[in-house]
Amino acid sequence: MTGNKLFGTNGVRGIVNEGMTAPMAMRLGESFATYLHKEGVERAVVAIGRDTRISGEMLGSAAISGLLSGGCVVVDVGIVPTPTLQYHVRDHADAGIMVTASHNPREYNGIKLVAGDGTEFSREGEAEVERIYHAGKPYRAEWNETGDLRYDGLAVEKYIDGILRVVDIDG
Repeated sequence: MTGNKLFGTNGVRGIVNEGMTAPMAMRLGESFATYLHKEGVERAVVAIGRDTRISGEMLGSAAISGLLSGGCVVVDVGIVPTPTLQYHVRDHADAGIMVTASHNPREYNGIKLVAGDGTEFSREGEAEVERIYHAGKPYRAEWNETGDLRYDGLAVEKYIDGILRVVDIDG
């Protein structure tokens, strides 16, 4: 990442604890919660998943903290492939965060935002989240309106069931 630019071609990525830190992930979570709040999505349900990188739990937990601070209901689906998270968001959430660096070397990790229809978040949306991030004034819910954290360990099974419903396995 260079300068103040956060989002690249596919989310925010960097070397863990250098360009991609836990405080940064928390601020991204806060900024995403603020964006959703400004868009009128009250108590937004945000699903979060991660790949198998060792830093995924650290960065995911930090992003979750930021989302909860902004009043979001967070559903942690655990370690899942990106399409599984996207499917889960499409059917069960208002938005999503995937902690992954895809094909990048193992010292990297990143955060990808997912739109409510399960597709890649728009460039315009990313630009607004980035603006909120740099402004440093996130929405923070009142003490009695902070978010809830839930877990869904069945996201992969739901994804497989969804595939099997549309694929002719008898043919």
